Amino acid sequence: MQTKLDSAIAKKDAYDQNVIGFTEAGEFAVKAATELVEAAKAKLDGKQKLLSAYEARELQARLNYERQKSLFDSGIKPEKEIEKLKKEWDVTKAELQSVHQEVASLTNELSAKENELEEKRRLAQTKIDYARAMQQDAIGSAATIRKEKREIEVKLAELSRLTITAPRDGTIFRMPVYEQGQTIKEGDSIITIVPEATQKAVELWVPGNDMPLVQIGQEVRLQFEGWPAVQFPGWPSVAIGTFSGKVTNVDATDNGKGQFRILILPNENDKNQWPSDRYLRQGVRVNGWVMLCNVSLGYEMWRQLNGFPVIISDEAPAKLSSKPPKLPK
Repeated sequence: MQTKLDSAIAKKDAYDQNVIGFTEAGEFAVKAATELVEAAKAKLDGKQKLLSAYEARELQARLNYERQKSLFDSGIKPEKEIEKLKKEWDVTKAELQSVHQEVASLTNELSAKENELEEKRRLAQTKIDYARAMQQDAIGSAATIRKEKREIEVKLAELSRLTITAPRDGTIFRMPVYEQGQTIKEGDSIITIVPEATQKAVELWVPGNDMPLVQIGQEVRLQFEGWPAVQFPGWPSVAIGTFSGKVTNVDATDNGKGQFRILILPNENDKNQWPSDRYLRQGVRVNGWVMLCNVSLGYEMWRQLNGFPVIISDEAPAKLSSKPPKLPK
């Protein structure tokens, strides 16, 4: 639309220059034709002034001939003088006729120059009027394009208010099929986007009975679905296909069903990194084991036989007393 507007403005500017150019060219042409008309008038005026002199000479020669002819008829003048006067009269008549013809020719020439002047004037005016008409047409086109552009800008402004921005970058995963012109209600699903994951993480749900045992910073062994693994309970060091992680967040409340969410991130100190995106996609299920304190096998057997909790204190079993606790009665 902006290109069309620029083109219309360029046409308008070009026709502005045409109007100026045609006006100046018409003025020059009319001026030149006017000078030719004035020259023709001057020539005609000069010839018309000579015409009076030639008419007087012809009249004088005719009167002289007629006067001498009457004397010849009376026998006073000889025939030879009469013939001489007759010849002079014929010469003046011929000269007078020639001057009349020149005057007529100059009159026709003046008329032609005047017609040529009028033709040039009309031709110049026609070109100017055409350029002005095209100029007005370009102005009208530019105004129409500006109006259409404003309407489009208003529509774009209205549509921009209807733009829904995704809360994060991602890939379109699912789009419900809506018919053209169908109205959707508030809360309807428009599109499902899988967010771009720059950091791998796992969320585990822990029952409320085990929640007191989980703390931030504890190691977690993870077994991903689709990745073969063999887990030996109590022996994470010999597990095959499992990966290490760290507890980084524990929700302060449950999900309404007595389960608490914990967030696991990769353990940077573990050389065995998590699987690539080819195997570890978003939504893959995972099993996890939160690692508690490392204790000897004898201590663990003693704890289970006596029914003690998994963690007695933050310092156990590093600083346990050498004396075993008393059994309840």
